[in-house]
Amino acid sequence: MEREFEYLEDKEIVIVRATGSYELSAEIDTVKKIASKLKEHNCSRLLIDFRAAHIAAKTMDIFDRPKAYGDHGIERSIRAAIVCKELSNDLRFYETVCLNRGWSVNIFDDYDAGIEWLTK
Repeated sequence: MEREFEYLEDKEIVIVRATGSYELSAEIDTVKKIASKLKEHNCSRLLIDFRAAHIAAKTMDIFDRPKAYGDHGIERSIRAAIVCKELSNDLRFYETVCLNRGWSVNIFDDYDAGIEWLTK
């Protein structure tokens, strides 16, 4: 899996672009890098672009994932838009789990809609 990090200064958004296979249970390094980039830019907006990635996640991985965010220094004050090529039941479950645990996460299948949600 490839990851590319970018900061959109004019919109104050950290963007992560992932390609290839993204296995949720194995990608703690990505969470750590996200935390670092958010702190580096004093940023509270995150867009994860998974349109060119295949996400592999088991139900328990999804259920446990939000804990990893706080454990690795991501603040609950951030807003995260996740953009995928199509919305699946697993992604909707992930969104619900995050929201139920106090994380502001929204899943989109439209990149511009994700940016708009983050900037309003």
